[in-house]
Amino acid sequence: MNRSDPLPTRGGSAAPHAQGRRGARGARLGANVWRRRPMLPCEVVVEPIADMPAGTLGFRVSGRISREEYFQMLDPVHELLEQGEKVSFLVQTDADFRGLDLAALWEDTKAAGSVGLKYRSSWDRLAVVTDKDWLRHAVAAFGWVSPGELRVFEPAQLEDAKAWTGGATVVPEAPREDGGHT
Repeated sequence: MNRSDPLPTRGGSAAPHAQGRRGARGARLGANVWRRRPMLPCEVVVEPIADMPAGTLGFRVSGRISREEYFQMLDPVHELLEQGEKVSFLVQTDADFRGLDLAALWEDTKAAGSVGLKYRSSWDRLAVVTDKDWLRHAVAAFGWVSPGELRVFEPAQLEDAKAWTGGATVVPEAPREDGGHT
């Protein structure tokens, strides 16, 4: 493949800009050629957790969540809220979880106002199961605006997190000397 060959994209055709920067008459506009990276096959990024307690929702997330994948989690929550149900929710992050892309982040910001505030009394419990320090810090910083109870669990505490999400009383583990949990 030489520099002027278009790169394949998800649909199999080249993006219009993949052949380099050219003017209306095809004259080269610059020495550098900007090309779009080929699209990789889609991976499962949002996966429902099947063995959740009755009346709860759970999702395992990995990679970077797109807007469409964000709605895979939000739509079932919204359905419960519209039916007048209480919502208890668990999110488990995989080792490669990198957060939300900009479109998903924007939807999350809008949902905080529309879903979070409108149905504030319908939120019961939200468990976050993660080993990501940046996510723990985000929960510590912004968790106070979250409706309902919010609690972060270590990955080894997944079963405790599921039980807590389902309404059980789970005693927090003692902190380790290094600031973590046992």
